[in-house]
Amino acid sequence: CLTRGESFQCPYHGWQFNLDGRLTKATHTKGIQNFRAKDYSLKPIPIKQVGPIIFLNFARDEDQNGSFDQSQTLLSDRL
Repeated sequence: CLTRGESFQCPYHGWQFNLDGRLTKATHTKGIQNFRAKDYSLKPIPIKQVGPIIFLNFARDEDQNGSFDQSQTLLSDRL
């Protein structure tokens, strides 16, 4: 993605998002019925940093955060 200070842009699609993930510009969407930019904002993803490593949790189920925390604890002991 290309960063432009207060927003970033996907180089493939040309869509532009502000820093909180809201879609602010969507190219090539004319003629698409019922297209609403607010329906295509980015989803938040929990992240954790353990030493120099950054982990992203793509689990959809909130219960998965427990295993994420357990993994962090195991890795913290090794780093």
